[in-house]
Amino acid sequence: MSCILPRLRLSTAKTPTAKVSIQYALLIFWVTRFGLVRLETAMVSYFLAFPLALSRLALKSMASTLRKSQLRNWTHCTIDDIGKRFNPVLRGWINYYGRYRPSALHALFRLFNRALVSWVMAKYRRFRNKKTRAGQYLARIAEARPELFVHWHMGIRGAFV
Repeated sequence: MSCILPRLRLSTAKTPTAKVSIQYALLIFWVTRFGLVRLETAMVSYFLAFPLALSRLALKSMASTLRKSQLRNWTHCTIDDIGKRFNPVLRGWINYYGRYRPSALHALFRLFNRALVSWVMAKYRRFRNKKTRAGQYLARIAEARPELFVHWHMGIRGAFV
């Protein structure tokens, strides 16, 4: 009996082991990670579950996309232009990966906010070598205009420094 995966044949003696490896390969393919965790309910009873989570591979891929964009070098753009460019990407990631556990994307949003801080430091001379002040400037913008970025509009602003 052959399977979808190359060079993998199921034998009757090893079928359960082979099925586990097939399921694991499909989980990596769908870029979603299942992990056995111990969850606590409201009634203080414990049970084992397999909740959906963002895989490390997907998070690395998204972080790589942000790094490759070299946002800090976009000094010719305004923050509105950056919002128009990145909002569809961020919205797509939120809709696809954040469906089951949006908090898994917080690390990515922190990375994006740090890239914005670097952009502010490169664009405005008064913020050069002043990371804290650049972060405070962005925090004020996020408070005044949360519609600029999707994650700000969702209320996920976080720390900018």
